[in-house]
Amino acid sequence: MSGEFAASSLNPNRFAVNDEVTGDATKFSANFVPANVKVAGASIGSFNFSLSDRYTNKNFSPLDRIDDVEFGRKWSIDSTVTIQPSSEEIREAALTYNPIRALSLGGSIGSNDMGNQFSANRKEGFVRLADDSLPKISYTIEQIKSSQGIANEENDWVRQEGSVSYAMKKFIPSFRFEHEDRSIETPVMDSLDNASFGFTTLAPKFSFKGIYGMNLSTELELRDDDAAYEGKLQPQSRSITQTYDWSLPEVQNISSSSTSFLAIKRFITNSGLPTATSKQRLCAPKRDTRHFSEGLMLMYSMRRRRNGRQSFSAFSSKSSRAKDSISGREPEYGRY
Repeated sequence: MSGEFAASSLNPNRFAVNDEVTGDATKFSANFVPANVKVAGASIGSFNFSLSDRYTNKNFSPLDRIDDVEFGRKWSIDSTVTIQPSSEEIREAALTYNPIRALSLGGSIGSNDMGNQFSANRKEGFVRLADDSLPKISYTIEQIKSSQGIANEENDWVRQEGSVSYAMKKFIPSFRFEHEDRSIETPVMDSLDNASFGFTTLAPKFSFKGIYGMNLSTELELRDDDAAYEGKLQPQSRSITQTYDWSLPEVQNISSSSTSFLAIKRFITNSGLPTATSKQRLCAPKRDTRHFSEGLMLMYSMRRRRNGRQSFSAFSSKSSRAKDSISGREPEYGRY
């Protein structure tokens, strides 16, 4: 068990009278990890159970960031949510069960309460299998239901992702799956906010490790996107992305890698959604070469822009500032 307490006193204007703002925050957590649990003399595996509670006063001013990078995505707090300064309380509980060492099953539940401003409930479940002699399997599903008091909007966000791979000496086939469905209902009858969306991604991949000292891989990604139109999510586009990777691990202080991908995106024109064009194509190769020596690293990089032009950059680790050229991409069409 552990606990934390913090207090702050902020005076944004020392020339003003009674302008000081004070606040506090508390956090409590408990963790129970029984190993080799036995029932009737038979071992049923191990467990990991945790509880946490965090309260933050609306006037608390932390010296540094106290939230994780994915905090907004975790609780569905983004640009679609309008929240005035308010106190916040987060409660979470998580359970992980390992019947055998290679298999993990578990889930978590949690809530984020900001009074009348915002509230969210989150559920998550997962299964993972990792063993050298078996395929590696991972699957996660989570749902976030939130309510925004000011805008009177209801949000339902379901996310799924999974992957499976199996190493057969130097050959590693794998498959990746991802699906998201987010519906933001507005006070208007049978209406969805324009920020509602959905997509499904299927991506088989083949990798080769240690082929004459090189690593090779190729992946084909199929993605269908949905957008809000006429009160419901409707098909918007379909994209196919081919990715080719080649890398040479460090040999004689030199390493090199190359990545190329070709993406074709087709918009479904008969869906009724407004589109600027019915088809987009993107081809972008990238090559990097690095040379290491004592206290020095030289790097050469080449990238091809969308308009066909190439950009080059070279710098050393001793440079005070690394200079590089980055080509921009159109909104909603890039690799992030």
